[in-house]
Amino acid sequence: MPTKSGEYQTIVDLFFWLYEERYLAKPTWGGEQGRQLKRLIKIHGATEVIDRLLVLYERGVKWAVEPWTWHFFVRHFDSCVRTKPRSVDADSLSAMADKLERDGR
Repeated sequence: MPTKSGEYQTIVDLFFWLYEERYLAKPTWGGEQGRQLKRLIKIHGATEVIDRLLVLYERGVKWAVEPWTWHFFVRHFDSCVRTKPRSVDADSLSAMADKLERDGR
């Protein structure tokens, strides 16, 4: 995990590297992007931001047109998550249905 003092620059460097490797061009970066990154680090922590950035560039987003800019990443941050297969059995579905009914949904 990056240190507190270096986490911001670590993420900037990672994003630039991922973007340049994929698109052979430098991304736009300025005050707005810096503020967005600081906010993401404050809310989610540097490790989570790094993981989700890696998910975006490893897995991609099928419904999105590239290039995946910083603005795209911030806007779709919650879509950039690791997933694992989930098995759902009849008992789980029944329990979920009961909970939704109790909640009035």
